[in-house]
Amino acid sequence: MKRIISLCLLSAFLCTAAAPGFSQKRYGVPSKPGAADTGSRFQTINAVSDGTGVLVEWQMAFETDNIGFNVIRMDGAETIVASPKLILGSTANAGSKRVTGGKYSFFDPEGTAGSVYSVQYFSLDGKTGTSATTAVQTVSDLASAGYGSSEELLSRAAQAKQRGSVISERPQFPRALAAEILENRPEADPATHAWVATQPGVRIGVKSEGVYRVTKAELLAAGFDVNGDSSRWQLYREGVEHAISVGPNGDFIEFYGKGVDRQETDTATYFLISGPAAGKRIAEKVARPVAGTV
Repeated sequence: MKRIISLCLLSAFLCTAAAPGFSQKRYGVPSKPGAADTGSRFQTINAVSDGTGVLVEWQMAFETDNIGFNVIRMDGAETIVASPKLILGSTANAGSKRVTGGKYSFFDPEGTAGSVYSVQYFSLDGKTGTSATTAVQTVSDLASAGYGSSEELLSRAAQAKQRGSVISERPQFPRALAAEILENRPEADPATHAWVATQPGVRIGVKSEGVYRVTKAELLAAGFDVNGDSSRWQLYREGVEHAISVGPNGDFIEFYGKGVDRQETDTATYFLISGPAAGKRIAEKVARPVAGTV
């Protein structure tokens, strides 16, 4: 009798020990709840690959005020954010309302079978939470395992990256605003340009678009009279005056400059002179702190 009881206990122990391995394979790695998981909590996370990229999936137990997620990839000692942009969480559809059971996925084209993943969420109140880590499970084919093919996922990832890019070298405006900007763009004034070219001053070359600062020492080295009345400093391009900022005691000037794209040159020339009247200035405002968490 004792032998039979011992065998039953041993069988029960083996079944209990095998259960987590089966659960991990099918449902992913359960998240380790922590103090930061009070607003939202991970339920599972897993990662699969057929040799071309890695598909990461995670299930939320619940979400509250969840802005979105970052997918973290660890390759040996290197840890990087694999997702190029924030993956929207529950606030995108439910606002601050508590929701349960949200399921998300991300395909990482750079992932390999040796990568390790985790997912981090961000709440409106500034809190964050991180899932448990999961190793990549290898499958023969993502499509046969119930996912899209790796080719489809690669295509979608490329399209999403292109669509979701918030980085651009040129500002993008709605059509109506772009038309208004074009209509009110100042035209070159040859007569004023001819007059400016005869005035004592300094030429400033600009090749790319951006905000430029030229110091008093640089102006002095270029032969500009920095001891005159700085309120009369005027900046021209093609006969059109541009607003500038002038530092205390004329220590520097700042202006927004743009290059040109012509066959003969890519450098736009700005003329800084000391004019007969006060020059145009960039308006300045003091921003005071306001109450709030943003």
